Amino acid sequence: MNEVESQFSDQSEGVHEDPRELSTRQKVRQFFFRIVALFIVLGLVYISGIYQATFFRKTPQTIEQTPVSALLDSDLINLPLRVIIVRSDGELGSSRSGENVLHLIEQASTIWDQANINLTVKEIAEFEVDDSAISNYFLEPRAFIRSLPGYTSGVVHVVLTRSLGGLNGVSYGAMNTIGIADFTTAYDFRTLAHEIGHVLGLEHVEPDTGQLMFQGANGFTLTLDEVIRARKAAARFL
Repeated sequence: MNEVESQFSDQSEGVHEDPRELSTRQKVRQFFFRIVALFIVLGLVYISGIYQATFFRKTPQTIEQTPVSALLDSDLINLPLRVIIVRSDGELGSSRSGENVLHLIEQASTIWDQANINLTVKEIAEFEVDDSAISNYFLEPRAFIRSLPGYTSGVVHVVLTRSLGGLNGVSYGAMNTIGIADFTTAYDFRTLAHEIGHVLGLEHVEPDTGQLMFQGANGFTLTLDEVIRARKAAARFL
């Protein structure tokens, strides 16, 4: 082999890829495409409503909260609630009855017994709107809430709709307003008690699923520090 042929041969050999490197690249590429495909499938499942139908349920009224004892020897604080049932002639309005609403509040209040805070219903109001208005609620919640007659800063507003776009509940702390869905993955009264915690300044906690402020579970316990902070925040409604 002459010198030119030798150089050409060396250069040609230099561009050959190691089969092991090629295999690794293929594996990485396949893994990436599988992740993308998984997200696409999950998105389609969510959009189709299968996710909601599979994991979200109405809480049976036969389920009741286990009684809890107060962590402090303190005076009872009554936290005033204004419950707003948003109805519609479409699919997004709440189907809760007055009896169901009272059960929701009573069981959530039982959870807050450990802080000696009593959830007191001052009013149950019903408003009929169309589905487009409820859809706007998901996009512009503050504008929707303020559009409902009777809004005031002196109570905690509890807005009830059929769903919240995949959430169990949501808190708009600055507006003293909570949204609760009819269909939830955790007990609805536990969801309400959890969102009350946010209105009273409590944050999410980890990793104890038995705690009230753990997200998306059926925990209901509060720490002494949480009780003290919640009571201080609740006192502004007196």
